[in-house]
Amino acid sequence: MRQGDQVGKYEIVRQLGRGMTQVYLALDVVDRRTVALKLVEGADRREARSVIEAEKRGARLQQALHHANRQILEVYEWGELEGRFLVALEYFEGRTLAEILQAEGRLEPKRACRYAAEICRQLRVLHEFTGAGDDCRGAVIHGDIKPSNVQISSDDELRLLDFGIAKTIRPGHDLTHHELGSPSYCSPERLREYRVDVHADLWAVGVTLYEMLAGALPFEARDTRELERVIQSRPAVQPPPDCPPQLASILRKALAPQLADRFQSAAALEKELRRYLEPVPQKRTIFRRSPARQKTKMARRAAGYSTVAALLAGVLAGLLLFLPLAYHLRLERISQTLNRQKDYSRLTAADLASDWRVFQMMRSRSAWWRRLVSTEAAEARFRSNLFYSAGAATDAFRRGQEVNWAQARLCAWYELQLDPQNRQALGHFHLASAFVDASSPKKSTGESYREFRKALLLLPRSPVPHLGLARLYTYRAHNVGAAVAEWQRAQALGYQLRARELEQEGDAYLYRAEQEFDRARGLPSDAKAEALRAVRLAESDFERARSFYQPINGFSQSGANLERIDEAQNATANFETALLTTPSPKPRLLLLKVRFGGRSSRLR
Repeated sequence: MRQGDQVGKYEIVRQLGRGMTQVYLALDVVDRRTVALKLVEGADRREARSVIEAEKRGARLQQALHHANRQILEVYEWGELEGRFLVALEYFEGRTLAEILQAEGRLEPKRACRYAAEICRQLRVLHEFTGAGDDCRGAVIHGDIKPSNVQISSDDELRLLDFGIAKTIRPGHDLTHHELGSPSYCSPERLREYRVDVHADLWAVGVTLYEMLAGALPFEARDTRELERVIQSRPAVQPPPDCPPQLASILRKALAPQLADRFQSAAALEKELRRYLEPVPQKRTIFRRSPARQKTKMARRAAGYSTVAALLAGVLAGLLLFLPLAYHLRLERISQTLNRQKDYSRLTAADLASDWRVFQMMRSRSAWWRRLVSTEAAEARFRSNLFYSAGAATDAFRRGQEVNWAQARLCAWYELQLDPQNRQALGHFHLASAFVDASSPKKSTGESYREFRKALLLLPRSPVPHLGLARLYTYRAHNVGAAVAEWQRAQALGYQLRARELEQEGDAYLYRAEQEFDRARGLPSDAKAEALRAVRLAESDFERARSFYQPINGFSQSGANLERIDEAQNATANFETALLTTPSPKPRLLLLKVRFGGRSSRLR
């Protein structure tokens, strides 16, 4: 929309931002106030419903929170109007933290710490909130903390923006589920299981603090899928080299790989940040020892030496007396390596190979050794773990998670070494092989297709082979119709399409649209009608692609692809206008010789 356009009683001033919704600075001509106006176009479209439901829920939560704390921006109204869904909010003048970082690169540690502490203070209001009503009973999770959702005024006041994906944790529940959010600021648990609780907000604060201090994100990769794999691998974060030691310690704890090692509440994280900002001076106490106290200390030290000597003698006697027992325990410990529940699809190939060697060693031992150390339970556990791991990758992919298919294939291969007739293991092996081949430029599309078909025969009730074929048709064969048919077959088996598949379908239509547009531009000038047909097909496919990207804007590459569609649609509109305004070339005159009774004449 442009300056001066009217939406109900709101007159557009300028655009403020664009994400899942378009945000404008607008003037409420009835109440005479400036508002931030969020719009979702095409409110009657099926694809926009998930975004609209999220905005409705967020508006109700934000309104309830504003009554509890005036620092939460007020929501004036929301609803559908003129085919759009709108939310009118209190406008808070200032710049987003993202704009500040873009202009300044990085922030001075005290300033960054002050902003992070204030974010925590406002998150405390959300996390400790207890409201009324079905949509706002219980603690509130913001769910999208990042620099672009933090607004800072000229006098350094701070406000949290965009409660569009905020949710409540009801009493008796400690988490909620959804897929929306910015991957760079998502915790490993959120990416792996789509589970969101207060820890998801705290992790995002830690990432934002790192970005303020370093001028860059702690986790970076070539694309979104690789970024998610990096974060889920839980690498230890190294603070920026010039970060003050106390603040570096806070940063390490906020982004610790294991959840139990992190701050457990916004209040705890805020307390440490405030302590760095306002350190408490420590009183130094000087102790003076009296001569009597000195003698007592020396006597205690001598007694300590005697105790150490006695302990050493005891250890030596223990080694001599209990060496056979120690050997037995060592053998028992070797067998216990296998006697734990493990998901090998999430471990490394080296871990699996090591356990396989232990398993083979145990099977090859003599009957005497087996009488000394019971191995049946460990062997059974290893077989069970292999069986579980071979199918765990397929189940994880069905839940929308990214999978290490090479490791999954290895799990299935080892399982087949134990039971070559296991049809399910063979199906998992062909399925994992198909995904590995599909991602390798050295393998042909036909090889991947044959592996997927083998998996379908062996796993007829699993939707995952159909999802793999749809991905193959989308990115290798560029066959939209075949991909859509496979998604429909997966749905018939009970699978519900996720953001991943919506993005793939958008990619398929985007690729076909660009192909049609390239073909239109390559046609000769006398093929004007055919060029018009091609460019209109491209425009139709661009709109189809947009309808799939819009509800998942912010997931993977959907935001970048929406911008790519905007540019392409401008180009197609200009090209179509040029075709319609350029006169068609005149037909050539055909000269024919006609003979009349011995005389020649030229007809045109």
